[in-house]
Amino acid sequence: AERKWRVSHAFTESERSGSQHSGTASSTFANQGRDGTHTTGFGRSVWERLVHMDWTQVNGTFEDEEDLTLRARILNHVLDSMLRTRNSIRKFPSLCGYAICIFLIVAFATLFTVSIIEKESSERVQMSMRQRGQDLGAFFKEQLDKALLLAYALSSFATEFNTFTNLTNSAVSWPPDPKRPETHNIPILDPGVALAFNRIAESLLNHSSVSDSIMNVQLAPRGIVTMIHPLEGNQGAIGHNLLKDAARTVDALSGIVYGDLVMVGPLTLVQGGYFVIGRLPIFVDKRVGGMPPSAIPGLPPGENLRGRNFWGFANVLFNFWKLIGDSNVIDRMQEAGYHWRLTKRTHALDDYNKTVETIMNLAESEGCPTDLNTAPIWVPTPGGEWELQVEPFGGLGAAWHAPVLALCVLGALLLSGLSWVAMVAAQERKILLREILPDKAARALLRGQQVVDKYDDVTIFFSDIVGYTSLAGDMSPMEVMTMLNELYTEFDKIAKANKVYKVETIGDSYMVVAGLPDRLDAIDAASRIAKFGLDLIDLVNTFQTSNGITVQVRCGMSSGPVVAGIVGVAMPRYCLFGNTVNLSSRMESTGHAGKLQCCSTTAELLQHSREYDFTAELRGAP
Repeated sequence: AERKWRVSHAFTESERSGSQHSGTASSTFANQGRDGTHTTGFGRSVWERLVHMDWTQVNGTFEDEEDLTLRARILNHVLDSMLRTRNSIRKFPSLCGYAICIFLIVAFATLFTVSIIEKESSERVQMSMRQRGQDLGAFFKEQLDKALLLAYALSSFATEFNTFTNLTNSAVSWPPDPKRPETHNIPILDPGVALAFNRIAESLLNHSSVSDSIMNVQLAPRGIVTMIHPLEGNQGAIGHNLLKDAARTVDALSGIVYGDLVMVGPLTLVQGGYFVIGRLPIFVDKRVGGMPPSAIPGLPPGENLRGRNFWGFANVLFNFWKLIGDSNVIDRMQEAGYHWRLTKRTHALDDYNKTVETIMNLAESEGCPTDLNTAPIWVPTPGGEWELQVEPFGGLGAAWHAPVLALCVLGALLLSGLSWVAMVAAQERKILLREILPDKAARALLRGQQVVDKYDDVTIFFSDIVGYTSLAGDMSPMEVMTMLNELYTEFDKIAKANKVYKVETIGDSYMVVAGLPDRLDAIDAASRIAKFGLDLIDLVNTFQTSNGITVQVRCGMSSGPVVAGIVGVAMPRYCLFGNTVNLSSRMESTGHAGKLQCCSTTAELLQHSREYDFTAELRGAP
């Protein structure tokens, strides 16, 4: 405030009137030539030379992309994209946070939705799988229950008819085969006994409820297979002692201890074939005869058979593969796309009288994995349990689940990336608009509104480089551009420091204004422009480009009303219209180097400045 600012003052009536009748004016008036004629800009020959010059001869030349190889062009695009991405991340870190939030939200929503759909699909598969397994389990149970009925029917004949009951007593005298201790030589039985057994067995097997997979029935008094129906093809089993055959002893004793039907096998029998045996132990009153517990080899000590003696076994033999075939499990599971495994779980006493669990694999589909992850479907059977496990070929999880999850993540990443690009583009557009347009005008333009305002009290400033035409004529195009860029960069700093609005640069002409877009009273607007102009002159007096070039500037300003608005849609410009613009340009074009020329209106406003003490000299005064 102590400094006295010196301002050249020109306000002759002839100059003022000359500026008043110039017609509608805008910032483009700055392109008026020194001789008063309108041209394409100051130093027309210089700019034409820049356009028509051979730029390949200039240092730091640009390569035409069309001359590059495809690989080089792709590499350039990749490098440009990487640089833009890096710069955008540094410039807009908050947008990266928004993009990450979008990624997390989209990824979570899609993954959650896919997981719900996959869970429902898996539940439907498991329900279908469980239903098929239960249907098969019910079939097997039904067949095994039929064996139970047959075995009980045979046991009732053995205990109710003396003809059969007495077999257990006569079997004591049946000598074992010297060559095979587990086999006895069966004497020729009473034809009436054999005939009665065959009739009973035939009627049982021919019953409509009996499965075709039941191949034969047997009676084994004292554990020795004595009668078989049908006998044909099964003669090899006659005389087989189930209590002395090490391969059969455990099952036989388990059945005796269990006291009810036990499912044995499937086994390869002595007479050949692969069979499941329903073995029912038969007990009789001690007065009738039979084997007391002490006479049964291998029976656990203390077992009293509930006060009865052991008569023998009633056996029902299933052809295992016929049973599997009747169930149609192979074709049904193959068509449904399931692996399956049928196992048997049994419990028996070991040598230490402890229960031992045994799991036996009965049958499975071709290529069935070793470990199935599904819970087994229980098929209760006498003396043990069959387990049927079913699992889809691709496992319980949906085959599409993993790829869809990957696509969801990629989609979320792509969406967040596109959102980030869109946000960066929008932000850069806003920043760019605010660089070239006032904030209020930029917001209105983004909303698609027309931008036009009247300002009553503004002060406009113009400057240009003295002798620019000859100066530029001695310089290369790159040197001209470097000089202007370095000079105007410093001008921009001064404009920002003095809070004035830069309108545009046209050639070597520099234009700023105070009082818009932020309205000021006339005195403050004039003071800011005057302070800016004097600071600019001080800068130029000491300015030197990187190439050692010095310049001089001519400055002018005037105050008054203007209309401001955006003109055009493509490459919109913020333009000022009115006589004040024309007069400011006149003040500059008729001024002197190193001087700030103003009109009388501006000079009067500066005399009332509240912040600075300006001194105005009348141009041409002695």
